[in-house]
Amino acid sequence: MYKKMLIPLDRSDSAESILPHMIELAKPQGADKCEVVLLNVCEVSLIPEYYLSEIPLSWQDHTIRCKRSAQQYLSKVEKRLKNAGLNVSSVVLMAKAGEGNPANYIVDYANDNDFDLILMSTHGRSGLSRWAFGSVADKVMRRVDIPILLVRPR
Repeated sequence: MYKKMLIPLDRSDSAESILPHMIELAKPQGADKCEVVLLNVCEVSLIPEYYLSEIPLSWQDHTIRCKRSAQQYLSKVEKRLKNAGLNVSSVVLMAKAGEGNPANYIVDYANDNDFDLILMSTHGRSGLSRWAFGSVADKVMRRVDIPILLVRPR
């Protein structure tokens, strides 16, 4: 039914709560018929935490460390899913702080790569907390024409 699924992850347990739902959709189709892509948008902050250490890193070193950390995280998740019999790959997109919300990167990547389904978890915020913190899931949902499965973690 779904040949290509996108799963944006932000390295949180909350975001990973979508994975069992994705497995239930993808596994019955078989690894050869369904491709799963894990996506992490790595935001490089304007003032990295490493500058507080004794040996500050250059901007380039900080960017490399951020990307490497995201790749290591995704490879662990990817390995778990491959062990479950799924066809999984992962992508890290680099975003500089102040150059847009991670939702923009997710939307652009999804629109450029012909996905059949996007699966995401959402905090389900409303009112002031939604205004203050924003909602990546809401922004993605409003800007793509691709079906989306949103799950609110318990």
